[in-house]
Amino acid sequence: MGLRLIPNPVFIAQIPFTVAGEDEPTVVEFEFRHKSPEELKAWVSGFGSRDTATALGEVVVRWTGGVVDESGEAVRFSGDNFRRFLAAHGPRSEDLLRGYIRELTESRQKN
Repeated sequence: MGLRLIPNPVFIAQIPFTVAGEDEPTVVEFEFRHKSPEELKAWVSGFGSRDTATALGEVVVRWTGGVVDESGEAVRFSGDNFRRFLAAHGPRSEDLLRGYIRELTESRQKN
């Protein structure tokens, strides 16, 4: 398979989240909207002018697994659930933002 001239408009990535009291991060799989380097730069520069959930909502399509309720049942993605997810713990927004930017900007090639 070759390298696409124009990337897929969405991609899936596993994002590690720090959890208070846990030694290891918990991984949640998200589907994201792709941004070109120029679009990413503009999006990041305007990030502070919006609330965090709105800004991240521009690139997050949905989570595809890994978010559960208090009884361990899978939680479906919605705008309200996404806001609750981000509000539940302070570092989640930062973890999600870092993970998204890392996926778009870091190479995974092995030496």
